[in-house]
Amino acid sequence: MFQTSVASKVPTLTAFFWSFIVKHKWKFSGLMATATIYSFAQSYMPYLVGEIIDAIVAYKGDPFDIYSVLAVPLILFTIIRLASSACTRLEDLLQAYTLPQVRTEIRAELFNLVQRHSYPFFQENMSGNIAKKIIDLSDNFENIFSSIHDTVYTSMLTFVFSTYLLWSRAPVFAYLVMAWFLVVLTITGIMSARSITYSRQQAEASSAAIGNIIDSFRNILTVKMFTRQNYEARYLDKFQKVEVDKTIELEWATMKIHIFRSLATTVLIVGTIFLLIYGWQRGWVSIGDFSFVTSTSFTISHTVWWLSKQLVWLYREIGTAKQAFSIVETPIVIDDTNNTLPSLIVSDGRIEFQNVSFYYSPDNQIFHGKSIVINGKERIGLVGFSGSGKTTFINLILRFYDPSAGKILIDHQNIRNFSVASLREHISVIPQDPGLFHRTILANISYGKLDATEQEIIEAAKLAHCHEFIEQMPNGYHTMIGENGSKLSAGQRQRISIARAILKNAPILILDEATAALDSITEQQIQTSIEYLMQNRTAIVIAHRLSTLINMDRILVFKNGQIVEDGSPEELLRLNGHYAKLWNMQAGGFLPHDQEQ
Repeated sequence: MFQTSVASKVPTLTAFFWSFIVKHKWKFSGLMATATIYSFAQSYMPYLVGEIIDAIVAYKGDPFDIYSVLAVPLILFTIIRLASSACTRLEDLLQAYTLPQVRTEIRAELFNLVQRHSYPFFQENMSGNIAKKIIDLSDNFENIFSSIHDTVYTSMLTFVFSTYLLWSRAPVFAYLVMAWFLVVLTITGIMSARSITYSRQQAEASSAAIGNIIDSFRNILTVKMFTRQNYEARYLDKFQKVEVDKTIELEWATMKIHIFRSLATTVLIVGTIFLLIYGWQRGWVSIGDFSFVTSTSFTISHTVWWLSKQLVWLYREIGTAKQAFSIVETPIVIDDTNNTLPSLIVSDGRIEFQNVSFYYSPDNQIFHGKSIVINGKERIGLVGFSGSGKTTFINLILRFYDPSAGKILIDHQNIRNFSVASLREHISVIPQDPGLFHRTILANISYGKLDATEQEIIEAAKLAHCHEFIEQMPNGYHTMIGENGSKLSAGQRQRISIARAILKNAPILILDEATAALDSITEQQIQTSIEYLMQNRTAIVIAHRLSTLINMDRILVFKNGQIVEDGSPEELLRLNGHYAKLWNMQAGGFLPHDQEQ
């Protein structure tokens, strides 16, 4: 619904919310109509009471015949009272069928939008902070609309209707109320607007605190292993102190508004009473006027008191919404779901870098004019110290980043000309971190192929040597495995990740330290599965354990963002260059992690 406009240009917060109102325009129109009738009823009933009192005072006949002159105002009063009550119930019903639905639609829209951001966005923002903004913005819509509908709109209409009725009976009081209303509303609006900044700062501080709580819980094993519970509490205190300070600033701004509002209400009520007495003394205020003007003045003062109070709360909600809206305002660098682009077609799996340059920042250049060809169905190993460019090489193929210059081709097709989704459909990745969901084992494996049958999933699990331990789990394939697979061992998590890639069956395979977390016996079992998986596929394997690359067709040796050697393992050893040096430096089969200077 809103996805296209987001992709084309950044909307305003108002435009974003308005798009959901338009979708349910009849329901929202009904809500505004019921509010209009309710406001009119609240304003007109005191007027009718004044009419009834004046009719009683002026009546000189038999008291038992008084209903002959009161019939019309009494019937109108009853009808309006019933209409007001009916509108209130209808309003409740419309809200129940509208606001929760819109709230979930906004949440879903934001969820889909955030998923379209490229991988660096999630590296730079804590997941807890992102989640809170999604929840805040969906809740903010309901709160802001309720505030406008229940308070701002109804209060303004009540004021307009009441002022008109005052003018029809006692114009001087209408002028008094209008002047008072304009002064109070202007000053309150100015004071309330200042609270937007405070509210936005308070919401940002709150998001940061909650994000750190989630981050700590996500790494609870590390916290407990290092017994850093007290440190985490102190670390959180720094963020919560900022939140408290910003909240106090916001509350001080709010309190000033409350003080002004209370004084202004007192001025109106006392001034109205003295003016009514003055008018009654001189004969231009009737008893009915006295009742009507007094009750209407109380209604208006209460309405404005409530309106100004809600304005403060409304501005706070707007401030929170603007802070949360930053996830919409953040530009999408690489759109993962651009359906207007054609789909990439991969048959052979040939990958070519043509003069590719890339840097994370101007002073952190990784590649410069890199050109390399990986032939279809070729098995390639990537080796080098940490930070030498291996992972960046993979991320460029996956389009987590785009090159600063040059182009990357798959089967002679520039991958920038095709949708990211279609590119990644042709690539299976087995990462070092398996990336499992707090779902069933079945659901985690089937993530590689959503329409897979249970038998296909079991076959993939057998090939990955995880069927045996899955069968021993409490609920077999339907066992919930905890956040990021916390109920499983590192080796079990990795084997499920391998089963997922086997099930996907893509023509290009990338393994990033896929067996690093496994013991030697399990690795030997997995190696058989990986060998099967690499058959008739273009395979790119990153490994610090160089012995796992002995059967590769070629090895690309990385050093400081450059490919310094390229050849088979045997050729590179005979060359006695950088690869041979790495081979000889292995301790226990692994490369040291320190970058060569």
